[in-house]
Amino acid sequence: MANSDKNILITPNVNAATGTYPTIRFTGSGNTPITLSVLDDNSLSFTGSAGQLFSITNSLSGIIFSVNDVSGIPQIDVADTGLLRLVPFGGTVAIGTSSSTARLTVKSASASVNTQEWQDTSGNTVASISSTGNLGGAGFDIYPLDDISIYFDGRERRFTPRYAGVQITPLNPFRLLLSVNGIIQTVDTPDYVWQSMLPRYGFMVDSDGLIAFHEQVPAGSTFDARLMPGSSTTTVTKNYPFKAADILLGA
Repeated sequence: MANSDKNILITPNVNAATGTYPTIRFTGSGNTPITLSVLDDNSLSFTGSAGQLFSITNSLSGIIFSVNDVSGIPQIDVADTGLLRLVPFGGTVAIGTSSSTARLTVKSASASVNTQEWQDTSGNTVASISSTGNLGGAGFDIYPLDDISIYFDGRERRFTPRYAGVQITPLNPFRLLLSVNGIIQTVDTPDYVWQSMLPRYGFMVDSDGLIAFHEQVPAGSTFDARLMPGSSTTTVTKNYPFKAADILLGA
């Protein structure tokens, strides 16, 4: 590797067999050349020791520009529609740094990583979107529970809470934002007021970890529930402003 290695070598390859291309070989003092090849379809391909670096196609339809990795998989490409795609077949886009500790990181969806992450200057995740679409962050996570309305038959009143098909046990029922037929349900304890079309009381999480209503839920009722941010243990004792005994005592 020396200045004597510097060179630009043009090989026309006129009348050469199919698959042998006209080339321009660019070599610097580091002696790691990059070769520009004119392919049989008139597209330009830049290759080096790492493989194809990028290509330009003489066409205004389909993919007109592409940058590939060492395996030839596109990492950047531009379509004739003006669509710019980054890592369309998987990878990580880092903004603000050259590593995965970027202020904004967008990852391809998989079962084990977040699709998007927002990080502070120390690389700590402050907000994220999981591969299942859940929004999470430092100090808050919201999980939509699976719809159980298909089990409402007018006879059952206890139902298994699930998230993404897996049974969960809400240790703190006050974290459940739960509605039936669009009406928010309250936790069923003597100190809480029932605010539902269902008779008398709200719901509770029983000793089996099931969502239990005081009465059978009518068939055809709708259901929606979110497990909201909060403690894993019950920290609230009542949300009613006064008790019946307070009224009797004139409090």
